[in-house]
Amino acid sequence: MILPIIFSLVWSTFVAPASSRRANLLVRILIELVIFATVTLLVTNKVSSKLGIIYGLVVLGNTALVHLGDSKMDDIHE
Repeated sequence: MILPIIFSLVWSTFVAPASSRRANLLVRILIELVIFATVTLLVTNKVSSKLGIIYGLVVLGNTALVHLGDSKMDDIHE
């Protein structure tokens, strides 16, 4: 039960767009990788292999689209 609390605190402090201590892009990607890989492994091992794979693929696609959108917005603001 402690893992969701830790992930929430790390996310809200270093990844959330409105955070005053938002980390740089590389650190944010590493944090996302650790959190989402951990959750994917837990779902795969504790719930269902099929659901774990589906979750991992959805997260991978969503993360790619979010970062692609962020880079497009950075281009617009320059």
